[in-house]
Amino acid sequence: DNNDGTVTDKLTGLVWLKDASCIGKKGWPDALAASNSLASGLCGLNDNSKAGEWRMPNINELNSLVSVSRWNPAIGPMLMTGSSPDIPFKGVANYHYWSSTTSTAVTYQAWIVHFLLGQTNPSTKKNAFYAWPVRDAGAPGTVRLPRTGQTFSYAVGDDGYHQKGAAWPTPRFTVNSNGTVTDNLTRLVWLKDANCLDEAAGQKRVIPRTPSLGATYSVLKYSKALTWVGGVASGICGLSDGSSSKEWRMPNRLEMQSLMDYSRSNPALPAGHPFANVQPQGALTSTVMSYSNFGNGGDTSWFIYPESGIVNAVSNPNLTMYYLWAVRDGAQ
Repeated sequence: DNNDGTVTDKLTGLVWLKDASCIGKKGWPDALAASNSLASGLCGLNDNSKAGEWRMPNINELNSLVSVSRWNPAIGPMLMTGSSPDIPFKGVANYHYWSSTTSTAVTYQAWIVHFLLGQTNPSTKKNAFYAWPVRDAGAPGTVRLPRTGQTFSYAVGDDGYHQKGAAWPTPRFTVNSNGTVTDNLTRLVWLKDANCLDEAAGQKRVIPRTPSLGATYSVLKYSKALTWVGGVASGICGLSDGSSSKEWRMPNRLEMQSLMDYSRSNPALPAGHPFANVQPQGALTSTVMSYSNFGNGGDTSWFIYPESGIVNAVSNPNLTMYYLWAVRDGAQ
């Protein structure tokens, strides 16, 4: 808490408006304009900031506030029934917050984060949601968030206008000729085959019988999916990388989101990506939804649609619309 109406996130280095509900509920264009015109003297600010220094966060910046270990709201550290003394924000609503990132699949929509649980999806720009302004800091954080991939500007002050974040490396991906792909942005190593159907650790992948979907993807119960991914090793899934069992894992929510390119859809992956068999259905992550820890065990898990970038949760990971995509650590 900077004691001037702002809060610095030491993880990202971003400076946020302390009062998360001061802007109020507005349609996307008005929320964008209100964020861009914010200045010292408004919303409890006495930081000498000027209009134009504040902006509406892009989807990566807004998502960086989400704590998947918390809910109601999904920002932490926080108690289940209210904020702890360690949280300097006030007015955090258990509701939708706009990002400055337009949905390129449907451009009259923009990406939002719902801070009740932390879901991420597009919504029509006419809806009245909150905005949570952000500005750059003088000092860097522990990490630097990457750009979203959006380069076209749909309105002054939006994501494509500012293009905030670390630039992506060129090339973004390296094909390793051993069944793996290295993401040069995160250094994570992914299975090139995004929908490997091979058996691993005694677990057979199940092809759902849904002819109407023309499905070729495979599914497993969450607990069995963790076992399967842990059994992936050189010799299966097209791998010849010398990897052993337990080196591969199911990606967590942030690792899966790191692949998303918000300038694209169907799939929402960077142009020219080298992956094979990317499915439109949601891919399970290893991240369990926080409220499922209170009586439901691992029965509620986060998943991400590579087709669109939508982040949601499945209350029963046995459903036949979620598949797996393995990842492991690479050289740092």
